[in-house]
Amino acid sequence: PYSKKFYYSEKIFSDVLSQNHVDIFSKDLKGLNKCIGYIGKDTEIQFSTLAFENINDLNSLSNAAGGNKTMPLYIYDQEGNRHDNITDWGLSQFTSHYQDTNISKEDIFYYTYAVLHNQKKHKKYELNLKREFPRLPFYEDFFKWVSWGKQLMELHINYETVAPFDLQVIDN
Repeated sequence: PYSKKFYYSEKIFSDVLSQNHVDIFSKDLKGLNKCIGYIGKDTEIQFSTLAFENINDLNSLSNAAGGNKTMPLYIYDQEGNRHDNITDWGLSQFTSHYQDTNISKEDIFYYTYAVLHNQKKHKKYELNLKREFPRLPFYEDFFKWVSWGKQLMELHINYETVAPFDLQVIDN
């Protein structure tokens, strides 16, 4: 997943065109759309997730049959019009639970990314994650989780431009 390549998206060059070519990436935006990829459902692979903003390899998280699944922030119709992939119903679930009308669909997207990286949740729901789509609990301090998810997503998408962490090596 950490090796960016050029990809020319045309039917003549691709034997299989997936939903990525129409629903997730608009030609006007040159392919950019934040997405959450995950693997684990219906496989023996441990649940894992990774963010990306371009067309990704179907097997970027694993070489298991079925590949990884993709949850984009936006979807596009045939005319290239952008639509939120988080429904108004989903937004209302969060705004009513947290009693905060300032919560946006993008906030929910980042919250989702943070929650999907929560190792305690993975351990607790390990069997469920192999059988069904991950469910989101309502954790306390919603905006703290949003911040974590946004920072983590930025790190995973822009890993090539992140300043190196200052480490000190101590040899014993």
